[in-house]
Amino acid sequence: SKEAVAEVLDSVPADSANPWHTTICTRTKRVMDDLENAVNLQEEVCPGWADPPEKLLSFGCSVGLEMEEALFRFPTAQVVGYDLDPFVVQRAQQRLRHRAQVFSEYGALPAEGFDLVLANNLLYKDMSPADFVKLLEQLLKLLRRGGILELMVYSQQVRPLCPTGNWCEGFQFNASIAWQSIRELLPTVLSLQPERVCSAVTVPSVQGSTLFVYKRID
Repeated sequence: SKEAVAEVLDSVPADSANPWHTTICTRTKRVMDDLENAVNLQEEVCPGWADPPEKLLSFGCSVGLEMEEALFRFPTAQVVGYDLDPFVVQRAQQRLRHRAQVFSEYGALPAEGFDLVLANNLLYKDMSPADFVKLLEQLLKLLRRGGILELMVYSQQVRPLCPTGNWCEGFQFNASIAWQSIRELLPTVLSLQPERVCSAVTVPSVQGSTLFVYKRID
């Protein structure tokens, strides 16, 4: 709700490590809808894509709105959140209470991996190419065999809108570098062409973003 967004933004410390602390609920629903549609299309030609996750990670979970949406859509899944900012982790813990685990230490994440990893609003403008590669490697390592990664990449031609109504240009990591790095790390599975393949697909989403959806099949 707008009230929940305002409550969070009013209490954000000025020196917080996470510059954007929440996502408008309807926007989160749209991203999840787009992911669900992509997975269902893949299922038509690649059986196994639409299997519901048993274990799900919201990477960069902020105050937990994405986790709430995940709990609604996958009521039997174990939902876990991670964010580098202890402030938003505390808010997520307060919001979700006993329904999910939330961590601020990467090393505390369960070692057995996840069936679905959601990675939205992570690619900041001031990231270096090496930072992006390190992040992508971390995300891929979090997948179980058969697990799915969803990563949001913004177009540099479109200015994404923040919940506060300001233009969040800080999200606009160089998209060309992102796609080139993905090709280099996953050369045998990704062509980024309109044709669907059984290991990856891309789908347009909110505010000029593209969702890269990858299934670990090795």
